[in-house]
Amino acid sequence: MSDLAVALPEPTSVVAEAQPLRETVLAGRFFGHRYSEETHRTAEFWDLQTAEAMATWFGIAAACRLAGDPEPQWPVWRVAHEPKALSADEVAARIEAIRRALGAPR
Repeated sequence: MSDLAVALPEPTSVVAEAQPLRETVLAGRFFGHRYSEETHRTAEFWDLQTAEAMATWFGIAAACRLAGDPEPQWPVWRVAHEPKALSADEVAARIEAIRRALGAPR
């Protein structure tokens, strides 16, 4: 596991509560007077330490997964691991989340 995992901010911090900066930048909401908070976060991003930058860019949960990745240079299917079986409730929750994201009818 990477040393970054222990350096990430606590879930109660401002970084943990904010939307991942990546989503903001990809949506084009990182400059101009209408997006002053996003502009400020984008400007500050370049001076952050590695762990905080990962949490800011990807969000705290994704940053923790990335920091704990045993083989970050390889795709997940190349890393030996035990398969994780999802419960029926977890499968249903993921399907519902995908449907919501796509705007699909139930």
